[in-house]
Amino acid sequence: MRTLLVDNYDSFTYNLFHYLAEVNGEEPEVLRNDDPAWRPELLEDFDNVVLSPGPGTPHRPADFGCCARIAADGALPVLGVCLGHQGMALAHGARVGPAPEPRHGRISPVTHDGTGLFAGLPSPLEAVRYHSLAVTALSPALEATAWAPDGTVMALRHRELPLWGVQFHPESISTRYGHRLLANFRRLTEEHAHRTGRARRTPPPRHTVREAGRSAAAGAGTRPVRRLRVLAEELPTRWDAEVAFDRLFRTGDHPFWLDSSRTGTELGQLSVMGAASGPLARVARADVPAGTVTVTENGASRTVPGDFLEWLAEDLDSVRTEVPPLPFDFALGWVGYLGYEL
Repeated sequence: MRTLLVDNYDSFTYNLFHYLAEVNGEEPEVLRNDDPAWRPELLEDFDNVVLSPGPGTPHRPADFGCCARIAADGALPVLGVCLGHQGMALAHGARVGPAPEPRHGRISPVTHDGTGLFAGLPSPLEAVRYHSLAVTALSPALEATAWAPDGTVMALRHRELPLWGVQFHPESISTRYGHRLLANFRRLTEEHAHRTGRARRTPPPRHTVREAGRSAAAGAGTRPVRRLRVLAEELPTRWDAEVAFDRLFRTGDHPFWLDSSRTGTELGQLSVMGAASGPLARVARADVPAGTVTVTENGASRTVPGDFLEWLAEDLDSVRTEVPPLPFDFALGWVGYLGYEL
């Protein structure tokens, strides 16, 4: 199933990305809400759309971008999360205003009607909330399907169009049953396609939308392509992860050790570890006030102007990696952390 994930510049977007990839069996395509590649015809290549959380307010076009058009049209099944939920409601006549009490990283019991997104899920369920705005009044076209203890609308659906929204964050690790909620959205998409006779979309070459969006921004300047090859070797013995990290990487430059928090699953069986000490290693640092990115490789540093996330996206687009069959998804790239200032 092909999902277009519209990114409203939120740190949770790639949590949604990974959940959707697991639920759909293929990675969603990510499009920034102000990407110059956007045009309504792009939706013809997708089965459904997810509008991500984000900062700001749905009343401000610069904060919601192309999401407003997608939410208003209702041409495809759409799931709005947090800001996406608020903007969808606003597009169909609801009122959005200050929530009774701002909630940032708070867990609330959410009571629901057991239909649609919540089919087969217990009520109440625990959900993580990050919002200071909320849907304060519904229009006749919309129906609430979940509520917080104080009555704040936590989810809604359109009575006629295939539109659903949730105020909480199903992609947060602390939200119970978020993965199953997204699986229900997939099921709702399939049911809508069956009713309307719409054929499932087949995947075009990967990154079509992103490459089109960046071509305008790139102009005449193009980064040289870095060609890499993943070398893999299976050892006949099993090592304790902590022992392996201590002996191989702990004293290296910028060591890292990644584990999935989803223990008991296939993802939870693997550890990814390493350090920036090899001949191909690079370290990138962002200076947000100065608007610069400093890259260190082979003992030399260079500083370039620009937004860090845009620089990172362009850098990743310039890499071509030859990957052998692997029992995991990690195949080189950047490892690190992002501050809230970004």
